[in-house]
Amino acid sequence: MRRRATGRLLAAVAALAAAATAVQAHDTWLVPTSARVAVGGTVDLHLSSGMTFAADDVTIDPERIVKAAVRIGGTSTRIVAREPHPMALHLPWTAPAPGVAVFGVSLRPRDLELSAAQVDEYIADINAGPDVKAAYQRTHRWRERYAKHATTFVCVTGGGGRDSGWTEPVGLALEMVPASDPTALRAGDSLRVHVLSHGLPVEGFAIGAERDADPHPVFRRTDADGAATIVLPQNGWWLVHGTLLRPATVASRDWDSDFVTMTLYVGERGAPAGCR
Repeated sequence: MRRRATGRLLAAVAALAAAATAVQAHDTWLVPTSARVAVGGTVDLHLSSGMTFAADDVTIDPERIVKAAVRIGGTSTRIVAREPHPMALHLPWTAPAPGVAVFGVSLRPRDLELSAAQVDEYIADINAGPDVKAAYQRTHRWRERYAKHATTFVCVTGGGGRDSGWTEPVGLALEMVPASDPTALRAGDSLRVHVLSHGLPVEGFAIGAERDADPHPVFRRTDADGAATIVLPQNGWWLVHGTLLRPATVASRDWDSDFVTMTLYVGERGAPAGCR
């Protein structure tokens, strides 16, 4: 299933249903203007949704943000967004200290409804299990409330000791936590992540990874510890993503979901690794 095709499908749904709900169930990501910055330097983080990564397509209303924070050197601070640009919401940040800065953003939940013609494509796109399709076939109705969560990392240079703050979650409802320094990845490396829902590991969660509009992401499922490993064969920006879909507990909708993304910059093989 081509993610770009589903992005077009969901964008069309959004246009048709704009008067009732704004449907944007394709991925939302957070990407900094640079993966490395010196102490005192500023990066601009772009928060956007799009049909294909990393082509910013839909900006985010600042009112939708329920959490926007950065942690570095054991200290967490809030990030304040600027006025939205046409294709992305900009969140500027000035690096106060050396280390690995971990950024996290969560958006308010929104509602969507899908027609019968759209459900199969959607289920394939998020790599849901056969139980999801079976549940839909019992009701032939799809009403979903979804929330979105995004993380990224920036290496801040300027001396000092090593910062391992990336080993801990930043406190999003659904989050992927890397098992090794996310700023030290090089082409061909394996990325191992732990998926946490409200701090607890999620087993059987489908994680996909794609680079620069790759229409064929590779999926891996997490083990009992909520961990999965994906190989990143090329350098450049990567999007790691997944969707936690579960039956709703209220009569007004059928499903609740959390979309999660993590962006990473993978350097060329042989380039200096790590944030020092």
